[in-house]
Amino acid sequence: MAIEGDIQAVLAALVGGRCYPMVAPDNTIRPYIIFQVVSNVPEVTLDGPVDTENRRIQIDVYDPTYSGVKTLELAIKAAMIAASFTNIPLVSRETYESETKLYRISLDYSIWT
Repeated sequence: MAIEGDIQAVLAALVGGRCYPMVAPDNTIRPYIIFQVVSNVPEVTLDGPVDTENRRIQIDVYDPTYSGVKTLELAIKAAMIAASFTNIPLVSRETYESETKLYRISLDYSIWT
């Protein structure tokens, strides 16, 4: 779980520590970030597996305002660029969740470990 801990450390400072793997606790103060491994593909050669994997990480940021979620999106991008681990941004998506009344931006990254 080393890379997940590194990701959490990079992102937690952006939201006062409210960065969680998979799901946020009930009644979490907004804004907050969750992240999850979407896929984990091992590197394989003709000689068999090697000790390298490509993980696709999804980072979701939630905020009650559109301007707040956009500000955090930029902060996440800057934090990931400055991170000590190599990561490649892949895609981002914007949504509004009417049930929770929260804006959400999902950012996907490719991270080799």
